[in-house]
Amino acid sequence: MHWRVMLAAICVAGLGVSTSANAVNVTTYGNGLTTCASYLDAHEQQSSNEIAYLDWLSGYFSGVNATSSRTNNILGNSNLKAAVAWVGRYCRAHPDEPFSAAAFALLMGASASTATQAAEP
Repeated sequence: MHWRVMLAAICVAGLGVSTSANAVNVTTYGNGLTTCASYLDAHEQQSSNEIAYLDWLSGYFSGVNATSSRTNNILGNSNLKAAVAWVGRYCRAHPDEPFSAAAFALLMGASASTATQAAEP
């Protein structure tokens, strides 16, 4: 019986470590790896590359919605167009940061009802 308690304690301790480590080291794919400046270039040129960024962003928020236990719509009463405008402002203020950082910053400022009404980036 004693070994079961020890094993359970080790497993619980391991879960806590893995959760906090995962929050810091998230693997990002696709356009999330490029800089905000690259996104702004695509947006200003109205090139087909801008669509790839919008697809990445909508996939990012869809993934958050699918995995969130708090809400099924992280953008709340807003919409993707407003989120894109917010991300554009963030990218203009932080051109050297990854595009994923802009999405994450919006996510961190988001609530179930006021996602894009967060403070200016």
